[in-house]
Amino acid sequence: EVDLMYAHFNTPAARRAMHRALVHLADVSWLATDIKKIRAETLVVWGSEEAINPVELADLLLKDIPGSRKLIIEKCGHLPMNEAADAFCEGIIGFLDEGAKTE
Repeated sequence: EVDLMYAHFNTPAARRAMHRALVHLADVSWLATDIKKIRAETLVVWGSEEAINPVELADLLLKDIPGSRKLIIEKCGHLPMNEAADAFCEGIIGFLDEGAKTE
């Protein structure tokens, strides 16, 4: 997987895009107000071994998004959809199924 990610980002255009994204992400001041605007049922998915954004940040999101739920995927880092695809998909499907039952 590392080789695949490296190949994907090892072009000048990809490096420029990544740099722009990281510069934008460094300023998260917009997050505090924009997160509170979310009104849709939301599943916050986090890896238990996330090294970039601490798991505690998930709890802050839960607090600011009414009716949100949290899924922590064990033994997983920053990319749960890649690192634990089965658990990620099961969590998403379960979340969607629950929403469908309430309609």
